[in-house]
Amino acid sequence: MPVCSFVVHPKAGRTEEALAALNAMRGCEATPDDAGKVIVLVCEADSVADLQDTSDLMNRLPSVDASALCFGQIDSCATDIKRTPRGA
Repeated sequence: MPVCSFVVHPKAGRTEEALAALNAMRGCEATPDDAGKVIVLVCEADSVADLQDTSDLMNRLPSVDASALCFGQIDSCATDIKRTPRGA
């Protein structure tokens, strides 16, 4: 099962709204830092495609300003990965 984590930057004054929306997403657990300026989001899914869908949805949330993938373990789903030759 693929697992990944993101650092999420909520829009100013919208941390609680972002937390609620992120925690409502299937397979996700969101935790704010002590100052409420960033959120750590851990996600697990059935496939790499599901993780991509989760990332896309997260970045469309009106309360999210930006996010960065900081960890991804997808070894068990290596067959889901579409390989693109270098220089293509």
